[in-house]
Amino acid sequence: MTFDPLTDFFVSDGLPMDYNSLNNAGPIRVLAQQADPAFYVCTDKHQNNLAIWQIVDGRGKGTAAFFAFWCPYDQDRFGYTALTDSCDFMFTATMDGCSFGIGHPAGDGTVVVGHVNSTNLETPTSKKPMEKDQRRQLKERLSGGGRFSKGPTIFEPKDYRYRNKVREVSATTFGVREKKKWRFYAHRWVKGYQGVQITYEYLSTVRIK
Repeated sequence: MTFDPLTDFFVSDGLPMDYNSLNNAGPIRVLAQQADPAFYVCTDKHQNNLAIWQIVDGRGKGTAAFFAFWCPYDQDRFGYTALTDSCDFMFTATMDGCSFGIGHPAGDGTVVVGHVNSTNLETPTSKKPMEKDQRRQLKERLSGGGRFSKGPTIFEPKDYRYRNKVREVSATTFGVREKKKWRFYAHRWVKGYQGVQITYEYLSTVRIK
């Protein structure tokens, strides 16, 4: 597989909705394919062109497909999955206001992660109630039933959405199993449109945990 999520810019919104219907469904087959450069353009801060990869359904795609965990996402819902050692990647939908949480690893290295959005609490003048509720849900659901004094690691809008004072920033959040431990990262970017093209400005990649 030539695709490397740590070094390649990618988005993961090309999976069918049935993958969002079940929590903790286990590894699924996905395919990383390069987007058509005639319609999708990505540049970095130096105006260098970057290839864009898309994570799509890998069922029936042969040996090019690979297994990965998928953390499900739907509006106004908490979605979660448990990451084991059965594969080395985890993906979730684009984050543009939602929050992602990482629980404490179990003795065998399993980690439960969650993706939550509380858009029903957003008001015309404030997103704070939405963000507060997302934080509450992640803390309640990923704290191991109170077994851990320290709560989960949370990646939320203040960590990516508003770091650019001019434009709202989105994030592609993902996990990679490295040296038998799960590590988590996010590509930060701004999406735009130019004629028939969808444009992405890649800003940075940050380590979450």
